Amino acid sequence: MEDPNETDDGAWGDPMLCRALWLAVIVQALVDARSQSKKLCNRKERAAAKAWLAQSGPESDFEITCDLAGVRPEDVRAVFKRTRRGEKTVDFRCLRKPKLTDRLIIREKLELNEVMYKQQTGGNQ
Repeated sequence: MEDPNETDDGAWGDPMLCRALWLAVIVQALVDARSQSKKLCNRKERAAAKAWLAQSGPESDFEITCDLAGVRPEDVRAVFKRTRRGEKTVDFRCLRKPKLTDRLIIREKLELNEVMYKQQTGGNQ
């Protein structure tokens, strides 16, 4: 069986597609956190989304997702606070990518993680 991660078209390595995916994760969390549904399963999802958005620290899932999406966690939280105050619509375009220097630092961290992973696994994949 073919490995779905091994493609010749390079789609898996497209940074804009990856960023769009992680932005979608963040937007869905914002939508879930603002849900007004009374259903038990939706209330649990709302609580989980709020807890996820409140995570802090460079190793938290939320902040890692923000790094991958190219947005600052504090900006995402500011958007969430505005929606909680009752603003009906939020322009998600205000979530801008970090400055070029920040993106380069993130890229270096990802490359370093890849090198470390290859060293730990003996380069076998």
